[in-house]
Amino acid sequence: MRDLTTILEAIADASAVSKDVDAMNEAAAANGGTQNVNPVQDLGFMYNRSLADPDGHVWEAMWMDPAAIPSDASLRLEYLDVVDPVELQPVDTIAGTVLVAGALWVGHTRLIDNVTYTP
Repeated sequence: MRDLTTILEAIADASAVSKDVDAMNEAAAANGGTQNVNPVQDLGFMYNRSLADPDGHVWEAMWMDPAAIPSDASLRLEYLDVVDPVELQPVDTIAGTVLVAGALWVGHTRLIDNVTYTP
């Protein structure tokens, strides 16, 4: 088996519908995975924990309540781009399916997301 910790890999994130993301970590540990491979983050309005599955892939379970973000929180938009979904190059005109990708800093936490859009 290849040691996955020696190569670059993306983290897969799973959004939870409630603040109880602990069950995913507990299930990972009970089935050969590793809990809390990254520090637990609990910012009140956002809570996440990381785990590694038995093959070494890293997953995050995350819950966020946008309404609970403090009004005095430091918000900074890093980027918001509309790109071709295959080439990842900027588009000037939306004539077909595009990928909208963005990153936002909330204090010291970087939130990233993307979504495809078809007019």
